[in-house]
Amino acid sequence: MSQDAHSAFLETLENIKVLPNTIILGDFNYPGIDWVNYQCSNSYAQRFIEFINSNALEQLVCSPTRGDNILDLIITNMGAHCTTPIITPSLVRSNHKLITLDILTPPPPPVKETIVKNLSKANFKLLASEVESFTIPLQKDNDIQDAESYTKALYMHLQDCMDHAIPNKTKTPSSSKKKPVWWTPAISKLYNKRRKHTKKGQISSRKIIPDQH
Repeated sequence: MSQDAHSAFLETLENIKVLPNTIILGDFNYPGIDWVNYQCSNSYAQRFIEFINSNALEQLVCSPTRGDNILDLIITNMGAHCTTPIITPSLVRSNHKLITLDILTPPPPPVKETIVKNLSKANFKLLASEVESFTIPLQKDNDIQDAESYTKALYMHLQDCMDHAIPNKTKTPSSSKKKPVWWTPAISKLYNKRRKHTKKGQISSRKIIPDQH
């Protein structure tokens, strides 16, 4: 690699904003680096090491990947969640060895289920009948109770009516409602336009979504 290519590569690298859970990997072709002590004699490789250190990154590959050199690197800030890389002969005709490792991710959070009313199976005739059966609560002297007590009694009666007439169902969050990353506003506009025409019978429903190949 020429000096200009080295400089351009390092400038690009230094402009990267390193975020949590970052992994940078590939053939970096820096054979002179001691990855045990993060030391080298080459100025370009030293600049590369400074990028790693300044961003709290670490390099995980410690065994040769081509000849006696460690050229293929895995640089990350999530080393605590990675297993030790395993170096094996390449599966294809390549002078670079194969590197495999596992990334240990935490289990997904439990799905939160909520109980909601299933209106599609509601008995609205029963609901109306029970709502109409509500009577104004009276005290012993036949005076209407204060507004707060009346409102509370009405609320509890309506709750009982819904419990009798409307069954419950369990609702879980649906990941299918989340749009994929490639679903841009332009695609959404096209989708809605074609969907509108499909309802009118102007185009086939098979053409609503463009080919995803």
